[in-house]
Amino acid sequence: MKKVEDERLKGQLLKNFKTAFLIENSFILLVLIYESFKNVWGTVNAQNPLWASFMLGLVTLSIYHKG
Repeated sequence: MKKVEDERLKGQLLKNFKTAFLIENSFILLVLIYESFKNVWGTVNAQNPLWASFMLGLVTLSIYHKG
């Protein structure tokens, strides 16, 4: 099978990655906001995997926009 080297497909794939990244991080943020209404200090700590993944997403986003 030949590998497709179409620039339009690469651009569409990149756009799909950006959209999926934004949707995932917005959902994580909504869950964190919901949890913070129940228990603020239990939500915002280093042991919460949602908080860690949200912070990782923010670092990734900041590196992406700098470069």
